[in-house]
Amino acid sequence: MLIDSMDKLVALRDNNIIAQKEFCHKLYKVGNFPASFLFSSKLISMGDDSEKITQITSLEKMGYADIAKKLIETEKEELDFLAKYWEGDAAILGDFLAIANNSNHKDGVEDDIYKYTDLKDILNKIWYFNYQDNDIHFFTYPGYNIHFLRVGKEILVLDCGTQPREFVDVDIFSFLSSKGYSPKMIVGGLISHAHYDHYSCLQFLPLDVSLYLTKETADLVFIMNREFLEGRRLNLIEENNPFECGSFKITAIQNGHILGSVAFDIEVAGKRLLYTGDFSLHDQMFLKGFDIETLLKKGKIDYLVSEHTYGQKDFAIRYEDAAKCLAYAVDFLVGLGLKVFIPAFSIGRAQEVVNIIGRYCRTKPKVLIDGLAKEVTFYYENRVGGVLPLNTALSFSDDIEKNIEEVDVIIASSGMLQPSSTAVRYLNLLKDIRFGFVKTGYIEEQQYIHEMIKVLINSNIHYFDIPLSAHSNYFELIYTFNVLSPQKIILVHGWGIKN
Repeated sequence: MLIDSMDKLVALRDNNIIAQKEFCHKLYKVGNFPASFLFSSKLISMGDDSEKITQITSLEKMGYADIAKKLIETEKEELDFLAKYWEGDAAILGDFLAIANNSNHKDGVEDDIYKYTDLKDILNKIWYFNYQDNDIHFFTYPGYNIHFLRVGKEILVLDCGTQPREFVDVDIFSFLSSKGYSPKMIVGGLISHAHYDHYSCLQFLPLDVSLYLTKETADLVFIMNREFLEGRRLNLIEENNPFECGSFKITAIQNGHILGSVAFDIEVAGKRLLYTGDFSLHDQMFLKGFDIETLLKKGKIDYLVSEHTYGQKDFAIRYEDAAKCLAYAVDFLVGLGLKVFIPAFSIGRAQEVVNIIGRYCRTKPKVLIDGLAKEVTFYYENRVGGVLPLNTALSFSDDIEKNIEEVDVIIASSGMLQPSSTAVRYLNLLKDIRFGFVKTGYIEEQQYIHEMIKVLINSNIHYFDIPLSAHSNYFELIYTFNVLSPQKIILVHGWGIKN
């Protein structure tokens, strides 16, 4: 047994770092490498840097040999020191040294994606947020997800949003004028999906501009922020069914991000431009990943306009491994008798999380979904079915304290953990007891929240940071660029490509 006494059980529940270290090493020895990776990462966040050895070795055992070796190369001096004074399990150290000395190379362990490749050809093609030649002009409103494709005397708007802000000041008319263009040139706007940062500036577009979006995207925006679509000219489009907007011939293609999310394959003036929107190559619980190989069968792509949210983070694991980590973290916490709190985006992330728990958690915990996530989950259930597993309920009570008492896991709309969000209301009650906080995606750097978590990590809170993203990670981005091999790559929605 991994936990063979009540004393160890209590120590684990109390967030004792020594007990968790022993538990982590036992997980490794029984071959549960995703779980040993999960706990070594948790211990590192608690200040035990020696567990980088377990983390790296677990990664290699999971099939990420290239990533493990890169980490050893980039942190060689520190890792040499940690190995010299290692006081953990001898077998883990032996495996680590074998990786470091290249004596345990295994052919065929990794897939084609999770390897570091030469970026020279890619970097020579990249432009950020702006590109112009004799055929097209693509440009972005600075600091926003508002993109413009100008061909001849026509402009197509691609998404129109920003992150939640107290004050938004957008003047599309003046911006276009500064480029020498008129707002009257706009022939339509394409909305790729229903996340706030892709539609929240629609009020700054002229009302007579026709919008093109899928039914699911329109429905979800109406649930979340119906005021952005009311009174507008909406054209509901279907995947793989071409339509025309001015001289642009456009095909929407399912891109694996959230329900209703699409990329736009645009043909104009003898050229082909692919706008990916936010996309994911990997399959999720309800969505197939973006099928770029099939896309290539239509012919070459001249311009690829791609998000690069994780372009600076050249460390990632597969979605299925992250899902295993999530299920194990929930089972561990529920098994200790602790409440589990998971803030999650209302659209996409909450539904993925509850389905992973329902499918993979052995403890079969009672789960409650609250905030706008419950309305969206209800829509998902009616639209695609199979979203709500047994032991899962949608909250219909404002009594948060009672809600906490009656369930094991709370999934609440995160709202980036802003002060008014449902998630923060739960967090303010949970922070005074011992509980588990599971982060499954991006949370904006709200200082007071992060300072609170830093204080609690080594005391009341069991904190797990699990990279369960609906975006393509660094390796999937590079793979996409290589496979599609466009003449030009225009990057938006990110901070650059590392290296």
